[in-house]
Amino acid sequence: MTKAILWLLATQGVAIAPPPVYAPSHAYPLSTQRAAFRSVTFDVEVRGGSQLLWSGPMRVSTDAGASIDRRQSDAPAERCSTAERGYGSSEREALSLGLSMRDATATVVTIRGSWERRIEGDACGGGTRTVSFSDTVPIAPGSVKTIKGDGGLTVTLRQR
Repeated sequence: MTKAILWLLATQGVAIAPPPVYAPSHAYPLSTQRAAFRSVTFDVEVRGGSQLLWSGPMRVSTDAGASIDRRQSDAPAERCSTAERGYGSSEREALSLGLSMRDATATVVTIRGSWERRIEGDACGGGTRTVSFSDTVPIAPGSVKTIKGDGGLTVTLRQR
């Protein structure tokens, strides 16, 4: 049908213009003025009670966050009988921590963390307990902030 219409127009002497050429622009204008790019490094220490779970530097920027994920799964202890263990049981621990920074004149950091740990004692069933938190805190250059979660989970940030 389309070919027939084009043929009819061409035989009638009607000029058919080609479609316009589309040239995309790679420069996207921002609707609001954006703060300059910033990058900040924190020395981070994560503790579960008196146990050090993880320690190290984490760098965040106004464009990208930082995260760590650590998981460990072990077979049950030999002292646990097959009847006590159940099918597919294991001893699991996990730690997850994420930092992100807002666009702001003062450094404001959002911290999200979770800690999954084995049940304390002689539990052979492979159960776990999990605590998590999410918090947004201002932190000035050179200062230290400690965020306390449930179950003894604490995260200390030292901004460099």
